[in-house]
Amino acid sequence: WESRSSGMNQLMQSVFFRDATNGVAVGGAGSIARTSDRGITWEEVSQGINTQLAGVSFADAQTGTAVGASARILRTEDGGSTWTLQPTQLAGGQMHDVVMFDANNATVVGANGQTFYTQNGGQTWIRVLVGNSVHLYTATSAGPGSAVATGFSGNMVRTDDGGASWTPLDPGVTNNLHGISFSDSDNGTAVGTNGTIIRTTDGGQNWSAQASGVTATLLGVHFTDSQTGTVVGANGTILRTSNGGSTWTTQPSGTTTGLHNVWFADVNHGTAAGNNGTILMTANGGANWMLQPQLTTEQLNGVVMSDQQTGTIVGTTGTILRTETGGAVSIGREIDELPWRARLGQNYPNPFNPATVIRYELAESSHVVLEVFDLLGRRVATLVNMQQQGGSHYASFDAFGLGSGIYIYRFQAENFTKSRKMLFLK
Repeated sequence: WESRSSGMNQLMQSVFFRDATNGVAVGGAGSIARTSDRGITWEEVSQGINTQLAGVSFADAQTGTAVGASARILRTEDGGSTWTLQPTQLAGGQMHDVVMFDANNATVVGANGQTFYTQNGGQTWIRVLVGNSVHLYTATSAGPGSAVATGFSGNMVRTDDGGASWTPLDPGVTNNLHGISFSDSDNGTAVGTNGTIIRTTDGGQNWSAQASGVTATLLGVHFTDSQTGTVVGANGTILRTSNGGSTWTTQPSGTTTGLHNVWFADVNHGTAAGNNGTILMTANGGANWMLQPQLTTEQLNGVVMSDQQTGTIVGTTGTILRTETGGAVSIGREIDELPWRARLGQNYPNPFNPATVIRYELAESSHVVLEVFDLLGRRVATLVNMQQQGGSHYASFDAFGLGSGIYIYRFQAENFTKSRKMLFLK
C-alpha cells in the first residue's frame, strides 16, 4: 500500500465508491469530499452545515444521500455538487449510515434504535423504532430492498422491505460490530473490536468467526465479490482476502492513523478514510496506497465513488469534497452565503515548460504555505512559507530538473486548504 494525504486533519468515517473512479467520503464538521479520479485527488464541497456527517450512499451516478448528527439527512441529484437538507420526524439524534436501494427508496440507521426509510426520494422520511437499546453503527445493502445493519454489543438486524420493518439476527458475538459488507444477498462479512471478523453465507441467519490475525479494532469492510474483500481499522490496519475470508493477509498502509471505512469500485480500485483527514487510495488491489493532499481540517466520515471519474467525501460542519475529472483537475466550488477566506487559482500557463505562475487571494492577513508534490506524495518544492497581507499574490514554480508529468500544488492559509493539479511537459 502507498499513502497520500487527503489534505484534511479530520476523522474520515465513511467512504463509498459507485464504480472504480467516482467516490464520496464523509466525516467531522459536516465534511464532504468528492473524487472522480479513483481517489488521486479530492475536492471539498462545503455546505455550511455545522454537524458531523457519518454515512453516505449513492443509488446511481447522480443521486446520493448523506446522514449524520441531529438526524441530518442530505440529498444530492447532481453527483454531489450540491446537497439539500431533507426533513425528518426527529429533531435530534445521531444517524450513522444510509443505504440507497434506488433513487426513490433508502433506509437510514442510527443510535437509540432510530431508523428511517423513504419511498419517494426523501420527500418524506418515516421513522421506525428498532429498540431503545439498539445502537446501529453501519448498514449495507443485501439485495434489492434488503439491508443488514450492525452495532453495539453484537446488535444486528435485517430488513427485506426497504426499512419498513427489521428482524433481529444473531451474529454469535457480543463485541461491537463497526462495519459490514454484503457482496450479494447471501454472502456477508462484519468486523468489530478485538480483531473480530465474522462471515455469513446464508443472508445472516448463521455466522462463523474468522481468524483476522490482529487484535486491533476493525472499523470498515468492503467486498467486491464473494471472495475478494478488504478490512481497515485502528493503527492503520489493512487486511485483504481473496478466498472469502478463509485467510486474511496484512497489507502495509504506510500510516498508523486509524482507518474507519473502505470502499472498492472493483477488485483493484479502492479508497480508505480515517482520522485526521486521511484518505488512502489504491489502484492495484492494495499493492500500493497513495495518501491524498490535504484539503480541509474537518473530520471526514464517509466516501462514495460512483464511477472512475466522480466521487464525494462528507464530514463535520457540512464539509463536502468532490472530484469529477478523473484526477486531471480538482475544481473548487464557492458557496455564496459563506464568507471566503482565501482563493487558489489554476496555474498559468498549464501545461508549462519549465516555469509557471500560481495566483492566490487572501481575504485578510494570513500565514501562507504553498507547496508542490509529485503523484507519490513527495514534496518537491516549498514556494511560500510566510505571513502575507490580504490581497492578490503570485508565486513562480520552476520545474527544471524534474521529470515530465502531473504535479499537485497545495495552498494553506490559516484554516483554508486547497490543492490543484498542473502538468509539466518538456
